[in-house]
Amino acid sequence: MKNFTPLLLLISLLFASFGLTAQVDTLKNEYQKEFDEFLNSSQQEFSTFKTKNDSVFYNFLKQSWQEFGLMETTRPVPPKPVEQPVMKETKPSEHEIEPAGEHKTIMEDTGRQIRYNSISETKGKFKNVSNYKTMSFYGAVIHIPKTVFEHYSNDNIDQNRIADFFRTYAGNDSFLNIVDVLKSVSSNHKLNGYGYLRLVQQTASNYFSTTNDQVLFTWLTLLKSGYDAKVGYNKQNIYLLVCFDTPVFYYSFFENNGKRYYLIPFDGQNKINQPVTSFPRNYPGNQNAVSLIITSNPEIPAKIGTRSLRYHYDTVLLKYNQNLKAFFDAYPDCDLSLYFPPAPSKIALSSLSDYLNPLLKGKSTIEQVNLLLDFMQKGFPYATDEKQFGKEKYMFAEETIAYPYSDCEDRAILLSHLIDYFIGLKTIGLVFPEHVSLAVQIPGNIDGTFIEYSNQKYYICDPTYIGSKLGMIMPEFVNTSPEIISFESNYKSN
Repeated sequence: MKNFTPLLLLISLLFASFGLTAQVDTLKNEYQKEFDEFLNSSQQEFSTFKTKNDSVFYNFLKQSWQEFGLMETTRPVPPKPVEQPVMKETKPSEHEIEPAGEHKTIMEDTGRQIRYNSISETKGKFKNVSNYKTMSFYGAVIHIPKTVFEHYSNDNIDQNRIADFFRTYAGNDSFLNIVDVLKSVSSNHKLNGYGYLRLVQQTASNYFSTTNDQVLFTWLTLLKSGYDAKVGYNKQNIYLLVCFDTPVFYYSFFENNGKRYYLIPFDGQNKINQPVTSFPRNYPGNQNAVSLIITSNPEIPAKIGTRSLRYHYDTVLLKYNQNLKAFFDAYPDCDLSLYFPPAPSKIALSSLSDYLNPLLKGKSTIEQVNLLLDFMQKGFPYATDEKQFGKEKYMFAEETIAYPYSDCEDRAILLSHLIDYFIGLKTIGLVFPEHVSLAVQIPGNIDGTFIEYSNQKYYICDPTYIGSKLGMIMPEFVNTSPEIISFESNYKSN
């Protein structure tokens, strides 16, 4: 019996060794399985985001949010005459007024506004009619990819829901395809930053039925297009907030890192003043402010509207582009200098030409300026913005042609284009403390009040001062120094 003891011990040790090896192998397999699962998960997450920036930003969205109080600024309302003032002088006399400096309350357009390469919006996107659907954008028929997205419930509005939306679509090929199409459409229709924002908002309603999802779609599209945008939420809604390149009035906003983020209302969302919860960190990369600078009109189809004026004994029928007017009607209230450059539409200029060209023919330059000045003074009824709109509102030239009334700044803007278009003379805007007027550069010297700018004399040309001629200034502003608005006209409009 003793002879078998060592053998039994050896056999026991061998079985124990085999068991230990089996346990090690099992444990190793479990670790390898967990590692493989982690690796696959990481690869899938990277594949979902496609870029490291998206992955990093997603982590921000999952963690860092805070409450921001909202503020609002209103446009200052300088005192204006209730009735249009009438000339009190008999003739102009030579007088120089000193400028207070150039009116620079906005950021200059130095290329921050995103300009996309002009490419066909359908190139490589749609193979046949079943791949896209159409929508209307201020009268333009836009083709967008036919895609069905997941719709989220309106319950549980919080940062997790917003982060999940970002994770779902930030790397989604169908979504990114739509972004490419919209950038191309924006280029084809010559939209500025704000026009692109409006295009994306309109597109969102074609893919999502709930306002919160539309907001999230618009936000993510702006981020992927290189614009600086955020979202915020309260118990009821998710809100879009964008950074503009110039101050805006009547919009709620919060400040973060020296920038203002303005709340952009969507259909069904009421104006709010209570705080919203948002994230302080920005999307990685160079994000641009949404530009409100507009040097030329967007290329959108013409829908003719008409308006009758009474000038002396004539009834003048003016035409304008209703689609362009609607685009400008929705424009945020911003600095006065932004309203001068965009020209009236080709439709409007054509109808003005039909009436004014015969009257201007054969007249001297000064006679032509005085005729256009008289036409603005007496053909366009005057009323303050408070009376017409209930608030201070500046109008683009197309709006002044369309609306029944206008006040000083609106008339100055439109007259600047009439003088440039029909006579080819350069003008500058003059911003007095309580009035906006115009001055025109006249070759040679004439009697009248002038202001010197860029070594040139510009003579007062006031479209609000009834009966005044070139060079005549309202007496109360004779010793007042105005700010100057300098701009370039552009008549490549619809």
